Amino acid sequence: MRYFIFSFILLFFGGCSGRDKIPEGVLTQDKMTNVLSDMLIADAVNNERKQHDSTININSVSPVSYQQVFSLYKITKDDFFKSYNFYLNHPDLFKVVLDSAYKNIANKVMPSHPSPPVKK
Repeated sequence: MRYFIFSFILLFFGGCSGRDKIPEGVLTQDKMTNVLSDMLIADAVNNERKQHDSTININSVSPVSYQQVFSLYKITKDDFFKSYNFYLNHPDLFKVVLDSAYKNIANKVMPSHPSPPVKK
């Protein structure tokens, strides 16, 4: 019985280690962060354009924008969705990616400005 419990503990902890290891073929957290940042920016630009030009079909413009992002990062649509599904199934890793993506967007949209001089 003692060996059974010991074996169970080893299997349990052995099965948990590497659970969040990023498998081959999945974008790294940094690359996924950059891809998602640019995709979210592309969505925002397309939505802004749609508000000013009602003839734009957002459903035909977005895939083109996404393909441009994929080309920029030298990945395919399949690479992206394989990675996206991996991160969806690992919420702790996905949270880091999304938080970093939003920080990237904030830095691109509103880069930090030097502080004004302090008046004496």
